[in-house]
Amino acid sequence: MPSVPKPLATPSPMMKPFLLPAFLTVLAGSLLAQTPEELAKATRDLPDSLTGGLGTQGSSPFDAPEKSDTVFVVDTGPGLDTGCTFRSGGPLVFDIMVDRYFGDIATLRANNLLPEFVLLQMPAFDVDINANVSGIAPELDEVYFNGNLVHEQYLTGDNQIWKLNTFRIPIDWVIFPDDPGAGSLVPEANTISIHIDVGNTSESWCVAIDWASIEILAPRPVVMAHGVLSNGGVWNDAWVPGLDSLGIPNSNALNMGDLDSISSNAGKISTEVDRVCDLWGVEKVVLVCHSKGGLDARHYAENSDKVSQVIQIGTPNAGSPLADWAQTASVVGLGVIPTLLVNTLATPAGYQLTTLYMGFYNSVHGRNPEVTYTAMAGNYDDACPTLNPFCRPLLRAGLGITGVGDSVVPLASVHALPYTTNRTHASSGTDLTAIHTRLHRSNNVFNKLVDLVKETGSSSSAPTGGSGPLAPGDDFVRTASSVGALTEGAFDTFTISVDQADDVMFALLYPSGDMTMSLQSPTGTTWDAASASGSSTVEYENGETLGGMMEVFYFETAEVGIWTVTVTANTVVTGPNPTAEAAYAAAVWYENPEVTFTASFEQDMVGNGENLVLMGTLMRNGSPFLGQTVTASAALPDDSTASVTLLDDGVAPDDTADDGIYTGTFSSTTQGGNYRFAFTASGALPGPQPGGTGFSRQVFGTAGVGTGNSTISGPFSDTGVDTNANSLFDELQVDVGLNIDNAGDYTLYGELQDSSNNLLVASISANLGSGAQTLTLSFDGATLFNNGVDGPYDLVTVQLIEEQGTSLVIVDSQTNAHTTTAYGYTQFEHAPLTLTGLGTDTGVDADADTDFDQLDITVEILVEVAATYNWSARLVDSNGTEIGFFAGSGALSQGLNNIDFSFDGTAIGANGVDGPYVVRDLLIFAGSTSLVAGIFYTTQGFLASQFNGWVPPPPPIGSGAGVNIFTGSNCSVTGDPQATPWAFLALAGSLVGLAWLARRSTRR
Repeated sequence: MPSVPKPLATPSPMMKPFLLPAFLTVLAGSLLAQTPEELAKATRDLPDSLTGGLGTQGSSPFDAPEKSDTVFVVDTGPGLDTGCTFRSGGPLVFDIMVDRYFGDIATLRANNLLPEFVLLQMPAFDVDINANVSGIAPELDEVYFNGNLVHEQYLTGDNQIWKLNTFRIPIDWVIFPDDPGAGSLVPEANTISIHIDVGNTSESWCVAIDWASIEILAPRPVVMAHGVLSNGGVWNDAWVPGLDSLGIPNSNALNMGDLDSISSNAGKISTEVDRVCDLWGVEKVVLVCHSKGGLDARHYAENSDKVSQVIQIGTPNAGSPLADWAQTASVVGLGVIPTLLVNTLATPAGYQLTTLYMGFYNSVHGRNPEVTYTAMAGNYDDACPTLNPFCRPLLRAGLGITGVGDSVVPLASVHALPYTTNRTHASSGTDLTAIHTRLHRSNNVFNKLVDLVKETGSSSSAPTGGSGPLAPGDDFVRTASSVGALTEGAFDTFTISVDQADDVMFALLYPSGDMTMSLQSPTGTTWDAASASGSSTVEYENGETLGGMMEVFYFETAEVGIWTVTVTANTVVTGPNPTAEAAYAAAVWYENPEVTFTASFEQDMVGNGENLVLMGTLMRNGSPFLGQTVTASAALPDDSTASVTLLDDGVAPDDTADDGIYTGTFSSTTQGGNYRFAFTASGALPGPQPGGTGFSRQVFGTAGVGTGNSTISGPFSDTGVDTNANSLFDELQVDVGLNIDNAGDYTLYGELQDSSNNLLVASISANLGSGAQTLTLSFDGATLFNNGVDGPYDLVTVQLIEEQGTSLVIVDSQTNAHTTTAYGYTQFEHAPLTLTGLGTDTGVDADADTDFDQLDITVEILVEVAATYNWSARLVDSNGTEIGFFAGSGALSQGLNNIDFSFDGTAIGANGVDGPYVVRDLLIFAGSTSLVAGIFYTTQGFLASQFNGWVPPPPPIGSGAGVNIFTGSNCSVTGDPQATPWAFLALAGSLVGLAWLARRSTRR
């Protein structure tokens, strides 16, 4: 306001926005006693030299936005908090430091990954731009950004109020930090200058600025995590050049080794993410991961605040049946080759890729609600023609073993989680881009995911849901594996009984080098790579698979009976000693078999010393297959072995005789950890040979044994906890009583569900001594508030877990264990002022002339502290042009309230731009409680012509009836070719004028 002479005493810092009633009384009397000339002089902001000193206005009642890697803020320093400053005290100059490396700016801009404009915001006080005082120009405060006058030119506001000013700054004006390379980031200063009251030469108007911010939205850096038997170089084919071409910073520096455990690799990812965040000045990154790297990334992101997205490519979220085979072979081979591996998937860490282990893992590990997850699966079709149904045998073998997918990881495994957004890349035939080893190298896959890395925040895509338990491959089963070890040049010979003729695959799995199989049928026909190459019914291939090498013979029709197999180690490559032994596993796989075999446990997690009850279900053509032999070989946590025979005799633990379910008790459970089992069924099928045709089937199983017999014993209790002393609960804590039998490291995992089925997950890890203990699950209060559902809440799952390295054992579990107190959701942490997102807008015709005189808008707000609040906001059109400003006040009670805005309809109509219109830059405060919001409401699609002040555009020349106008000098009125151009113009003008008047009359 052009203010009256100020009191000599220095007011308090917050006095100016709230003039005291007594002072207003004196002010009114003073103004009434003055002449017009005196009034003109008195109603400006007078400089301190004339008032005896105004003192310091101090900060606005609005907190500055929180600094982030997209919002850069200056809140203190020269030029800010100066009090209401006149032109002689200006200009106000302050710097906003940009301390993030965004990438190659020119390339980002060329790809439209940086906005054309960035937003500069600052709250300004007492900007009298609308003042009408005789002899004094209105207050014009010019705003410069890095020496450039902003397009809006001036601060806006009104008398004695704070207004949040927003300016659109061309991105070209922003000074960005350079690439730090291997050094340290050097922040860049972006300078804002406020040239005060440039329209006057006297000290007429003053202004104050509290803080300033600029928002720069851009894609986040990408950190890439490779899979097994790989390194960071695999990303150089598609992702590194692709991201470089977009200008997005990226790192493929992770080299996690061949196959380390999930938790160990998660630690390596953590180290690299920390490095990248520090180097480039970012808070979060996008993780792009292939294969097991996606599991490692999940583990890291679960409890990290530095990840915005996890993008998985071919990740076995529910494991891979190929790992099941490798682990089965390793169990069988422990008694023969205890120190050798058939391939990398047979390692202890490879155990984590099995379908059963990942089932355990998924039951106790969940999502980070602040992270968006995307899962890209490959779907490869071998597209073998009818005349050559067994083309591409290695890939077909992979598909047969693992099912529909990328030939290593089933599509259902990649899409198994309920919280991922699922995508699929399909290819067929000679287009191999959808197979596991090509997915992350494919430009096609990059192009299908690049929209995610271009995002400036977390993806808004809704999860598409998991695919449920992993289904087996296309009804493929395998015989018992034959396992051995060979030095270079050596060979082994053994027999395998083939029990069906159609669709038979012989497969050899080995770690490295070159091994080959030769096969001799029951009638003496020999098959090797050379003979298979000339056959129309047999296909052969030898090549890489996940974790090692695989050789495959595919028979369209095979002889039933005993086959002789010879495995030869042509070359052995197992580290520094090329003459060392290498292990192998050989088995026969059948498609659509007559005999099927599955295995399970009565309980797959037991306490130390408790028995495991093992069950194997053997069926022939869908009916129980009786009188056969079923065994289970076990690899204990220390890699010692044990075995048990399963019987279908109705004697405990077998419930029912002759139902095809063979049952046995495994009692060697004194070691804590994971137990791996190879379940084997064998016997004879009816056939022409004496004694029938021999058969075998083999499957993998795993179970966990606790180090003791610890239990979730209770009691349970819950309490809301306020950690920041604002009378709202930051956490809902549930105390869980435990009885710890064996001291050690434990994790307690819990799931809390509300009545709308929203699920919150919490976990806590601790080293616990033996005896009665209590662990506390802390559920996030802000999430409970955001879900908007009152309690009580149910602890639907609680699990006590021993997890260390590759071992994961759920030692106890309970469902529906506890129901909390009936909390209201508003008791949990939220801002003291929260916009609910609800509101209404109405055009108001006050003078009944059918045109809207004003636009009234009401928005709903949740208030924590009852008080009298002041608020203001701007109305802008679709071009960002301000067409209205409103400031109001009122008493708001605790709970839900409405705040009202009324914008002048004449300004909206005169602007001439149709809606919808946007209400933005809200400032609302009372005392120390405040809220600053950007865009917070969008109106319906009003037309500018519905408002007063709208002036219709003149009709295009030549649109009147009966009028033709031609370019050049020749004009005529239809029907009167002799009319002169001047006569035409007079007639046209009359017609246009009459038409316009008629239109306005009709509208009113």
